[in-house]
Amino acid sequence: MVAFKIVEEYPEMVRAMVVSGSILVMTNTISESNLNHIGSKSSEDLMSPTSVMGLKTLFALAVHKSMWFPNRLFMEFFF
Repeated sequence: MVAFKIVEEYPEMVRAMVVSGSILVMTNTISESNLNHIGSKSSEDLMSPTSVMGLKTLFALAVHKSMWFPNRLFMEFFF
């Protein structure tokens, strides 16, 4: 998604792009459905968490195998 946005915003800076294993079009309906499923209001809220729960959600989506960390560790991210 980031690569698509960069190409969309700065087409003069990108000569070519290779994409593998991606859906062809990310429609608003697909995006909203996925965000609702994970409990986030928008992509911005998901990618820039402002709470421990938001950070835990982002972390859980980013790792293959779930790991437990104490809330205190997540709180360190915000300070």
